[in-house]
Amino acid sequence: MLETCIERDVKGLYKKALEGRIIDMTGVQDPYEEPINSEITVDTEHISIDNRAAEIPHYLDMANYLRMPQPV
Repeated sequence: MLETCIERDVKGLYKKALEGRIIDMTGVQDPYEEPINSEITVDTEHISIDNRAAEIPHYLDMANYLRMPQPV
């Protein structure tokens, strides 16, 4: 997973962290802690970000996070 972050790092932050110029970078000096009970997981390593991005609003809608309260 760290390799994927480094590949996608357009700002060069992971390179700086690996060189010691940034401290407390998640996944380098600071450990990455995977959520225990996440509501949704979006795997962008194996399927494109564009294809996966559509899943997020769909999930939010199905979980009733996007519904507006009905007027009383």
